[in-house]
Amino acid sequence: MKSEQPILSIIIVNTNDERFLIPCLQSLMQFENSLSKEVIIVDNHSRNDIQILLGEKFPDVSVIKLEYNAGFCKANNIGLRAAKGKYVLLLNPDTILNSNCISSCIEYFETHSNEHIGAVGCRLNNVKGDLQKSFYWGAATMLHTLQTNPFYIKLFGYRIKKKFQQRDEQWFSQISKVDWLCGAFLMMERETVIEKSFYLDEDIFLYSDDVVFGNLIRRNGYSVIYYPVTSITHLGGGGTDVSIKKFEQIMISDWLCMMKIHGKFYFLANQILLFENIFLNEMFFKKQILFHHAVVKDLREKILRKKTWGLWKKYTFIILFQYKRKNSSSGKMLKYHA
Repeated sequence: MKSEQPILSIIIVNTNDERFLIPCLQSLMQFENSLSKEVIIVDNHSRNDIQILLGEKFPDVSVIKLEYNAGFCKANNIGLRAAKGKYVLLLNPDTILNSNCISSCIEYFETHSNEHIGAVGCRLNNVKGDLQKSFYWGAATMLHTLQTNPFYIKLFGYRIKKKFQQRDEQWFSQISKVDWLCGAFLMMERETVIEKSFYLDEDIFLYSDDVVFGNLIRRNGYSVIYYPVTSITHLGGGGTDVSIKKFEQIMISDWLCMMKIHGKFYFLANQILLFENIFLNEMFFKKQILFHHAVVKDLREKILRKKTWGLWKKYTFIILFQYKRKNSSSGKMLKYHA
């Protein structure tokens, strides 16, 4: 017998995130149990058998097991193509529902059906209940590189950076059209996804994919809506102090994202400025060592600067000559290899 189309397909990509996955599914059962839905877990070759872990608690959850780590983007696309719901939700396993936030976002779609909405995302909170930024102005631009230039800092200090932060905070307090949203919670209409090929860029292994995705949606005449009326808890991400372990992949994905959105000449200009920053900041560090005492922050920045220079040498020309701007057009993922 042919089953009815569910209202929603929830796609969760799991890569050894089992400690988060079970609480996430439990919160779905608690707050959205009556919602007509299917849950699809795309497992990126995790160490443990997901189906054994799920046991009998979640019999309706579908699992797509991959024989290799396909990355965040490709795994989500596999889930999107398998989905049958009227709406699709990309949901990170490290999220916890606190209310009927999914139903609330569906209702927003239903009441704004003629407004060419490409994606909707709710407010993200950290474990303390404080706001976690799910977007910020200046992503995939030269702004961050400019703000780390010592001459720029000397001329402008952090006044302009503070201005941008205040602008972001205003956006976080109201329903807004934004450039992009964090992929931890992102809802779309499946028909629009299929019709407009709203799939994540598989050239990107992990990180910055949501910025490129937002650009793809807006370039096709659709809007990305930040909907803070409802919220979820996001256990991961959102921090400003990035661990060195993740630093390499974040950096090269950000560069690829910049090239995808703004083109090769813009990306090359960024890399030239970044080269200048590395050189100047190293000179200022040596001066600091010579005349003063270096603090822990100075030493950490030196480590990150050294790593950045290594990535610059290894990946700048790979991105320039081996990757294309078109979505998923290069046939390979940009994955950091030590």
